[in-house]
Amino acid sequence: MTQVAVDYIQEIYANLLIDERNKNPKKIAGFMERQNEINAQMRSILIDWLIDVHLRFKLRATTLFFTVRIIDNYLYLKLIKRCNFQLLGIAALLIACKHEEIYIPKLDDLIYVTDNAYKKEELVQMEEDVLDILKFNILTPSPLDFYQIIAKSFSFKKKHYYLGRFFMESFLLDINYTCYSPSVIACACSYIVMKYYKIENYQRCYDKRLTSEGASQEEIKSVAKEMCFFIDNLNKTELKGAKNKFSLSKYEQVALECNKE
Repeated sequence: MTQVAVDYIQEIYANLLIDERNKNPKKIAGFMERQNEINAQMRSILIDWLIDVHLRFKLRATTLFFTVRIIDNYLYLKLIKRCNFQLLGIAALLIACKHEEIYIPKLDDLIYVTDNAYKKEELVQMEEDVLDILKFNILTPSPLDFYQIIAKSFSFKKKHYYLGRFFMESFLLDINYTCYSPSVIACACSYIVMKYYKIENYQRCYDKRLTSEGASQEEIKSVAKEMCFFIDNLNKTELKGAKNKFSLSKYEQVALECNKE
């Protein structure tokens, strides 16, 4: 589990809520309807692939969520051609790495994982375009930021923590991920974990102070139900990035445990 500065948990969480409220990440919901050459299914395929790439490069968990947010924010502001969609994904990953990682993947390696579909010059140009379109305003709290603090506060064990991560990373593939604030998604994941492992006092996930909009019990449970439904259907597809990742012993094989149910 990621280390959290325990002495400052409340202050950090409060600042995340303020940042979330000010930036209102939900405002980008519905952007896919304006895109002419890509759709929600193609977004799912891209992110599923990025989960594999992210794992291959052994990157930090925050880098994946940062990458997806950059992609979605860019698509909210600009139309993209289908042939450049994967290029956008790898450029967003590069930008996220530069912010989150100590060691950044080489351009040659990023081009290689696309089966050499692009040139390094095209990757650099896409990176510049993304930053220009977003005006370098790329920092937004992710569900993981909130979840890590909740998991620490609720004394989740490693397996508990990774189950929540599994649901959270799987839900990245759902276009409806953009319809909810990160704090609500984090609470929904925590609720799923506590119900699945029969952890006492799961009602703590309903605390309205945990979300920037003061989400109700019904809202948290509704999002949790939607996540479970999506992931259940995801298991019937070829999109196995998160499932394969969280089937590894490193992640307590929580995906395999879910499939036993």
